[in-house]
Amino acid sequence: MAERGTYFSRHFAQAAPCGPSRASLLHRLYQMNHRVVGTAPPLDARHGLPSRLPCGGLGYRPTLFGYTDQAVDPRTVPADSPWLRTYEGVLPGFEVAVRLPKDPEPWLAWLEARGHPRPANFRDIYLR
Repeated sequence: MAERGTYFSRHFAQAAPCGPSRASLLHRLYQMNHRVVGTAPPLDARHGLPSRLPCGGLGYRPTLFGYTDQAVDPRTVPADSPWLRTYEGVLPGFEVAVRLPKDPEPWLAWLEARGHPRPANFRDIYLR
């Protein structure tokens, strides 16, 4: 699969771990500006959400392949909102194409239909 894939020889991330890096992608800000420092933090609505990304005005739809692991800003929803129960939901503004880890089968079937073998330890790695 890697031989037919894309190789990024100069790939950089804004931050580590993945939560702050994902927040940088979603907000288009450096970590020092969005202040997300851990995994699965709420996103500050003042910086925008996927529904308000610049690509939305160009006719693109933010689409989820995987998971967001980000929570909504608790200041923007009622105290009894289901959005506050977990960070594993899909952020408002995303269209879901494939959701992992709870729904890996469509993605795995898509890979297998293209000749890629199913990873032997997939469930051990992604469905903990």
